[in-house]
Amino acid sequence: MTLIRKGQLAKELNIPWPTVKYYTAVGLFPVAGRTPNGQHLYHLPLIREKYERIKTLKRQRLTIGEIIDRLKMESIVQETSAV
Repeated sequence: MTLIRKGQLAKELNIPWPTVKYYTAVGLFPVAGRTPNGQHLYHLPLIREKYERIKTLKRQRLTIGEIIDRLKMESIVQETSAV
């Protein structure tokens, strides 16, 4: 598993680190762990996939709240269809 810190994630996604912080705070970027000194760690492949979906939804002019709701619905549908 590839775990990276917030600054590294921002560089990988080519976004400002405050955006990573905000997306984490609103629940769009799940934290996969923490360093011994408490820094968030993120699973790069998962976040990269999620960020691509967020960008697609933003191009459709959805608000952050709508994006959160849509991703929650998609997650529920995926879980239900996997059973």
